[in-house]
Amino acid sequence: MTTPFKNRGLFRLLATSSPSSSTTTITNNNELEWETFEFSRKPKSDARFFQQNADDEDKQQSQNNSNPSINKQQLWQSLSLTQVQNSIATLLPYVRPARVERIQSVLAKRTQNVRFLFENPANPSNVFACLRTLDSFGIQYADVFLQPSLYQGTMALSQKKGVKTAMGSAQWMTLQQYIIQQDATLTSTLEKYKQQHNCRIYASCLSPDAKDIREIVWPSDQTICIVMGNEERGITTEMRHAADELFTLPMVGFAESFNLSVATAIACAHLSTQPNLLRPNLSEHQQQLLLLQGLIHSIPQKRMSKALLKQAGIELPHDLLG
Repeated sequence: MTTPFKNRGLFRLLATSSPSSSTTTITNNNELEWETFEFSRKPKSDARFFQQNADDEDKQQSQNNSNPSINKQQLWQSLSLTQVQNSIATLLPYVRPARVERIQSVLAKRTQNVRFLFENPANPSNVFACLRTLDSFGIQYADVFLQPSLYQGTMALSQKKGVKTAMGSAQWMTLQQYIIQQDATLTSTLEKYKQQHNCRIYASCLSPDAKDIREIVWPSDQTICIVMGNEERGITTEMRHAADELFTLPMVGFAESFNLSVATAIACAHLSTQPNLLRPNLSEHQQQLLLLQGLIHSIPQKRMSKALLKQAGIELPHDLLG
């Protein structure tokens, strides 16, 4: 068995090795993985949610999201069909056929008809649990809106970093984080968001005028965006005004509300009972893009994927493989 290679030996290793059907994925027990994740007693301070270089990344993320169209998903979407197909053909021999079949099977059941938006979440572990639930129900797209001015106190920075890292752990989903700057109002961002995704917004809310989720008549010809607000404050006033409908989850006990991850699971369970709402409908191009991402994640080290592609004369944007 070949030991992990050094940078100098990378191309020598590639030159002397051949595709192996026994390639496996190396998993670090300290990483966030769907199969191995366990909630700690203090999730907001769980070290797995935080990164040492998050300060610089947050600054860059803030700059990028002043224009929400600039993000990593845009880079993936910018790849040509030829780039995607050639990249897949290059990496396929290095991933076990059973794993490839599993990835393709899951992607064939994904939906873009329903997407979720989390507004100013406070607890990173809740975000992680929500994403795991969405993944389980075949929901491909989710977004997070963060307003830095609403995060205060000693845990503010950690919470924002934690949410970002929790999003990064969901490698099989298409995610985007929006940083709402002082010079860009939430209202205008929401208007652009609705236009971009051609969606109707259904926001979870405890106000008296909110409908029971069981009374909602869901559209059949438009994307549905389910909004979940902050665990303590709920949705913002701007979100309430932008929503096409407000809904509430029925409760008969003494508790005032559900935990964010539980509320997400209940909403998904209800949506799954509605005819065709969670129907598989990713385009062939979307599935190919996600398959390529899956192949890159399935090879033990990203730099090996980069080297294999470069050896075949294929160079993808650095941010996709860095």
